[in-house]
Amino acid sequence: RASDSSDDFLYMMVPTSVATNLKDGKSGDADQFEKVTILYSDIKGFTTLASRAEPDQIVHLLNNLFGAFDALTNYYHVYKVQTIGDAYVVISGFPFKNRDLDKTTQKMQWKFNMLIRCVQILRAT
Repeated sequence: RASDSSDDFLYMMVPTSVATNLKDGKSGDADQFEKVTILYSDIKGFTTLASRAEPDQIVHLLNNLFGAFDALTNYYHVYKVQTIGDAYVVISGFPFKNRDLDKTTQKMQWKFNMLIRCVQILRAT
């Protein structure tokens, strides 16, 4: 159905709370967020890795890696903006206000880096 597709698209493009309000006919008023951090993760050497591996290996690798990133995103209550290729972008402090923003972002960045390092180690073996 067309309405299901448009709902899916809406929920992909904006935070769930905003999409739900819009669907319920509520105001789309803007909120103010005092402090927000954007974390951009990219796999160093991914292009080289992708050129040497089979497509199904790359898909499997990214599915597993991004699945782990998604679990961290849910655990730390941050908003996943998007994934593009091997890039993964999240926002902390929006749309969920975070009182300990700096510590949350540092912990996520450390764990993301550890996961990416594991990929690099596996690639070298």
